Amino acid sequence: MKKNAIFWFKTSIPLIVCTLVFLNSCSNHKETVSIGVIPEFKVILNNNPPFQGDSIHGRQVKNVPLVLITGKNVGDKSQLELKIFNNENQVIFQSHLNPETQDSTFSHELVLQDPLINPQTASIEYDGEIYSFPIRLKKIFGKVIDNNGNPLEVYFLVNWDCDAYLRAKSEKDGTYCLWLPEEKVIHVFIDNATYGKSTLECFFGHEFVLQEDINIDINIDKMELYNMRSWASFTSFYVYFIPMSLTRANNQDFNNTKDEWPLLTNNRIKLYVNDKEISNKNLSVIKDILDFKTKASRPAYILTFDINEILDAYKASKSVVIKVTAQDSLVLNKRLFQDQGQAFLINPFYD
Repeated sequence: MKKNAIFWFKTSIPLIVCTLVFLNSCSNHKETVSIGVIPEFKVILNNNPPFQGDSIHGRQVKNVPLVLITGKNVGDKSQLELKIFNNENQVIFQSHLNPETQDSTFSHELVLQDPLINPQTASIEYDGEIYSFPIRLKKIFGKVIDNNGNPLEVYFLVNWDCDAYLRAKSEKDGTYCLWLPEEKVIHVFIDNATYGKSTLECFFGHEFVLQEDINIDINIDKMELYNMRSWASFTSFYVYFIPMSLTRANNQDFNNTKDEWPLLTNNRIKLYVNDKEISNKNLSVIKDILDFKTKASRPAYILTFDINEILDAYKASKSVVIKVTAQDSLVLNKRLFQDQGQAFLINPFYD
């Protein structure tokens, strides 16, 4: 019996030692990720100038240039060094950071005082390894005017597929430059403090990635083409939108609620693909249901045209811009009102 006890004790010692070493190792590395899992990082730059502007939709519009860094499969107390290089491979921004992680992921913002000049690449040093990334920025630029040709100071409110916001503004002469990272943009609204008073907004969308610099001149008036979307079938391409008229919305003399919404005809709508007007288009009017209980609705519109117009445009250029313009006319107290509006789709999907 005694020999058995001694034998058991001797044979158990290695097992106990291995167990203690394993537990100690787990304790020392409990804040790291699993062995063999490769860290993933992303560096996104909002390189638009800082500003603080008017209050729109109840909120003050402002922009803060910043670097957004996201990471996956990293330890809880990670130390990183970020460097951003210009086109001459010189370091133009550098920062050490200890981001707070949750479930081995993090999202961290670094505020910049001013936009970076000619940023080209970024690198992150983590756990003895260096991860490099190209910084791809493209711009939409042009001029913003009203219906009389007067330049407008407006704000570009960008919703994009990441954790940071992006804003820009035009100059007093109406010129603008909106820098976008090569990430999916949900949509861009353009308006200013006169929104809902003398103008309505213009719209860029929907869910696009900017492939190259694009020149787009913008006209803002008293009508907007809301919620513009597109899709394709085998032979046709479809563009959907809902027009809204400021003149109609602000008029209190309408006896019929249907008069609150523009009633457009095909000849009052123009469609362009990369500045080429598409005259051979069909227009369908459908009901956009506002209340399913009362069946209240407003008219929505679908433009249909040959899908080869889109395919040919993509063959000729990296980028495709669809522009829709519309005009609404109505007579109130023997006075003619004509509200105009436009909206854009950038690089729409077609497959």
